Amino acid sequence: MSFSANSIIGHLLLWLIRKCIVDKHLYVIGNGFDIHHNIPSKYYDTRGGDCFRKWLDENDGDTLCEINDIFGFTTDEWWKNFEENLASVETLRIAYEDAFEHYPDFGSDDFRDRDYDEASIAVKIRLDNVFDNISNAFMRWIGTLPNGNDEKKVRLKTENGVFITFNYTHTLENLYKISADKILHIHGDSDTNTLVFGHGLHYSELRKEMEKYERVEYGDYICQTSKEAAIYSVASHRKRVEKIIEENKQWFSQLHDITHIHILGHSLAKVDLPYFHKIMKSCDMSSVFVEISCFDDAARENAMGFLKSLKIDTCNYRLIDLRGLQVYKDYY
Repeated sequence: MSFSANSIIGHLLLWLIRKCIVDKHLYVIGNGFDIHHNIPSKYYDTRGGDCFRKWLDENDGDTLCEINDIFGFTTDEWWKNFEENLASVETLRIAYEDAFEHYPDFGSDDFRDRDYDEASIAVKIRLDNVFDNISNAFMRWIGTLPNGNDEKKVRLKTENGVFITFNYTHTLENLYKISADKILHIHGDSDTNTLVFGHGLHYSELRKEMEKYERVEYGDYICQTSKEAAIYSVASHRKRVEKIIEENKQWFSQLHDITHIHILGHSLAKVDLPYFHKIMKSCDMSSVFVEISCFDDAARENAMGFLKSLKIDTCNYRLIDLRGLQVYKDYY
């Protein structure tokens, strides 16, 4: 492999800049980090291990039945992408069912103008109740997750490090003894009464998705308003990423002198990309080194696409395996 003079000079300048600057590390932590520590925090485990789906089966069968009723036949693949699939076109079916079940009797002496909206109200109540039950079950499940395996700890630069975690657990605090004031739980944590989880589709995107199957405007007033109620209800359970970023703008402002970004165990899912754009805008990316952990070939391919989309220079990153950072290695 040959290097141009400009490439060599670029590497040398980057090395000199780093030598003159006190390193400051940002760690972005995803669910793969907890899984690495043997915390059963998957939504679904194809090998039959502990996970959210299994916990529901053993502890909250009613909510599991509601999920299957609302979202139809839920496959293994559906559960692996649980949050994304909360934005399901199956809700149109629910709208139809409740619209016909609560269709007003226009010829009745008891008919009132408010009866026009009975079906749409019923759709909203039904869907909102299901989402509330899922949310409550999710919070209870998070509270049951163990601290994790101490022997799976990895090397972290904690002294000059700050942490943004997408996990609801306290792995950083409990296993790594990192001070809470260094950690931003961007989606809440197991000590809070509310956790941020859900899909990433806006109302307009949901409407467009549902119109692939049938136009929302099709049908009479009762059907139309019921479909709209279904879309609004599902849309209200979107992760409001923009609002979360705005609420935490002061925290992001401290990233201006970051020299290293470590993305550990994060899937780089589309719904979370605005957070990464905010991080990159908050740093001087011309001198930041990026490190991303990848579990398999698919994760590596996804990471490369992520880096390319952010136009990160090829000499400014590396892909790693979390197991390579373990403090305690397993020898068999």
